[in-house]
Amino acid sequence: MQQLHIPVLSEVLSSFLPQDRPFSYLDCTVGCGGHARHILRTSSVRHFVGVDRDPSALEQAQRALYSDLPELYSFIHSDFASFSEQAVKKGQSFDFLLLDLGMSSLQLDHPERGFSYRFRNAPLDMRMNPHDPLSALSILQSYSERELSDLFFRGEVPRSRQLARALCIYRKKKPIETVEHLLEAVHPVLKKNRSLHPATLLFQALRMEVNSELDQLQSTLSLLPQLLSPEGVAAILSFHSLEDRMVKHSLKNQQQKGDLAILTKKPLGASSEEKRKNKRSRSAKLRVACRLLHTKPLP
Repeated sequence: MQQLHIPVLSEVLSSFLPQDRPFSYLDCTVGCGGHARHILRTSSVRHFVGVDRDPSALEQAQRALYSDLPELYSFIHSDFASFSEQAVKKGQSFDFLLLDLGMSSLQLDHPERGFSYRFRNAPLDMRMNPHDPLSALSILQSYSERELSDLFFRGEVPRSRQLARALCIYRKKKPIETVEHLLEAVHPVLKKNRSLHPATLLFQALRMEVNSELDQLQSTLSLLPQLLSPEGVAAILSFHSLEDRMVKHSLKNQQQKGDLAILTKKPLGASSEEKRKNKRSRSAKLRVACRLLHTKPLP
């Protein structure tokens, strides 16, 4: 049996859960169910909603959580931005909302998904929802040199112009269809880094473009006051600076408007022990905010 994805900062998250009453819980990125299983087993959840755009992850979550689900529950195949918009329109709100922006083991460790540079013969896919039209392959085949350069620049990839140029020169000679082709095309340009594999930021930028990750995040962050019940709590786990910066600024702006109160003055990270046991926790940053009592849902 496949090992369940190891949730990050699960004990820290538990300290922000309602302790005095049963509560409703929205997991915007339920993934393989790691965080949800921990919360459902250790807390009094009366209503659970698990959302994910990856049908394989959602199916695995349903199997993993089956014995722990409350009487009221639902699993929704959707990206979290679309679900959030629909929930607000319907007047739904939740006492606890979790948004885990990390990749799951199910995605990273399966070559056919194309998310990792570790599998040289893997296809260049990177779609969280395999039914979405845009893939990394279509980007690399169809984007102009300027569009590729802008994509890498937005993703804070060093030498964005040189990378775009190298890709365009390479694809004139042979198609870029696999991870090996991509690495071969950019190898002369990639900047070496002691702490990161040279291709890490490149793959991250492509993945974010394929899945519209930053647009999705911004849309959902803007709806937090409406998605939360009065005094409801939102916990957001990010794993790179672009996400964390967006979360930080959005929560700060909504606190200044009087809609939310930030509960974490600085982002919380994993302990040394957790980092030792789970290397994917090393870059995790947790920010938490709650909705103030007077905040009104949108009409």
